[in-house]
Amino acid sequence: MNFYKLLGVSENASVEEIKEAYRKLAKKYHPDISKNDSEKFKLITQAYKTLIDPEKRKLYDKSVKENSSLKRTLEKFLENLVVKDIKPDINRTLKLTLEEAYQGTIKKVRYKRVEECNNCSGTGISDKSRLKRCDLCNGKGYISYLNIKLPCVSCKTKGFTIENPCQLCEGKGLLENYIEKSIEIPAGIDEKEVLMLENAGNKIKGKIGNLYLKVKFYKHPKFKKKGLNLYKDIKIKKDSLPLYLNFYDLNGNLLSIRIPENTEDKETFLIKGRGFRDRKGNFGNLYIKVYLV
Repeated sequence: MNFYKLLGVSENASVEEIKEAYRKLAKKYHPDISKNDSEKFKLITQAYKTLIDPEKRKLYDKSVKENSSLKRTLEKFLENLVVKDIKPDINRTLKLTLEEAYQGTIKKVRYKRVEECNNCSGTGISDKSRLKRCDLCNGKGYISYLNIKLPCVSCKTKGFTIENPCQLCEGKGLLENYIEKSIEIPAGIDEKEVLMLENAGNKIKGKIGNLYLKVKFYKHPKFKKKGLNLYKDIKIKKDSLPLYLNFYDLNGNLLSIRIPENTEDKETFLIKGRGFRDRKGNFGNLYIKVYLV
């Protein structure tokens, strides 16, 4: 119930305008004059007492604003549930191993793309189709319930339904197809970088979007990456020292490092230039941390 509409005044109405509006309505709906309108007179009086008091009016205006914002949010949310807003661009995650990112590689990506139906040019209507006004919303596209504008689930806000729709897309006007593309991954690509494939996105209303792939690394079983540096933890029996530790780096090269007899617990060994790399050819370091058991 909107108190301003009930009194017939604007939201910026002055105190005098509110008083004058109340006097006119009171003469019309007072119980002494109209016994059947006692409930409406109570509402009018409540509205008057609220809007005439500066503090009550301030709280009421704040409540109306919050409820209005919540109502619009709810209506938009419900509309999105019924009518999918498909964007031309497609965003996906591309997962790589550290080795793939370090060395560079070719990755095959399979994803779903939306395209307009060629059979009906994206309309969902065929030569045998007939448009019929939606019975559920009476052609309005929306239904009002508890003062909330609900999108019609029958016609999906179009106001009409299609009899004998396009058989290929079943009247949706859109088709979903799986696409597979080979993508060149440059050596030294880093996590959170985004690769763009032009014109590989959805085809909607004559527009072709792009495919954006955000790089994410798999968790590596041996190395932890921080910037361009790599870190490796290893457990060694103290009575086995000294020894040579052999392992492969991200480029597949066999590395060998001597762990001397006087090594202390949690001591770190540095191998320069054997960490990760960037696209410019800069290399980080590799740090080996030894835990004695």
